Amino acid sequence: MWRRDGAVAVSEEENKVIDVLIDLGATAVARSRLSREHAEIETLARTQRLRDALLSSLSHDLRTPLTAILASASSLRAFGTRFTRETRDDLLATIEQEAQRLNRFVANLLNMTRLEAGMLTLDSHAFNGSEVANRVVDRLQRSGRPVDRSSEFGALTVIGDPLLLEQALENVLENALRYSKGEGRVTVVTRMAQEHVAIEVTDEGPGVPSDEYELIFDKFYRSSNSDKIQGTGLGLSIARGLVMAMDGTVRARSRSDGRQGLVVEFLLRRGGEGLA
Repeated sequence: MWRRDGAVAVSEEENKVIDVLIDLGATAVARSRLSREHAEIETLARTQRLRDALLSSLSHDLRTPLTAILASASSLRAFGTRFTRETRDDLLATIEQEAQRLNRFVANLLNMTRLEAGMLTLDSHAFNGSEVANRVVDRLQRSGRPVDRSSEFGALTVIGDPLLLEQALENVLENALRYSKGEGRVTVVTRMAQEHVAIEVTDEGPGVPSDEYELIFDKFYRSSNSDKIQGTGLGLSIARGLVMAMDGTVRARSRSDGRQGLVVEFLLRRGGEGLA
């Protein structure tokens, strides 16, 4: 309806509708602003948790191996000629093992940063997954860690990045050994799984409740069974991120033999046969 001055005449009912629309628009704007503020708060909280975890990890995961390296090196320097050959070899082995531990820790930090930033580079190609698993197991066995292996086939061809798989598998094995507290055996099994290659890590630790099978792969998550076990809660999260970058999956489950412990399984893209 038009008024004499040319303006549109608005009925009382139409005014009510306009008021409702204005209220809805204001509510939507306020909700959007609150959502943005909530996202910013969550981002700050995640950053703070990451900072706290890194500080905690730096204070232990760096200081412990550095202390061992410095003590062994200074002992060799001061008393090397007085030590027996066996003692010198033990000290050198300690330096090597702790340096490798430092290297793994730094690699984890770098990979975590790249995963968070979406900047992880992949050298994807066909490779022998069993060979990678054997290399990790051999390295741990040389350092006296209780790790066994089993394989259905000599060579299982995987599509992905062998270095990322090695780091992911080592993270899971270190986690399994930590929870087994050096008392139980940890077993690595490689096998065919339909269109995938499966790598399973089975431990004899306390296990986790079934409702935590997914949660243990979240950053900073610590199971209720891990209160007295040192760690930052990043190892399994990084392992899953690395495997997912290769279009694989990682999952956890209980042991099928009814014994106490946990199984962490990698499912990786299977390549063609015949790779040596």
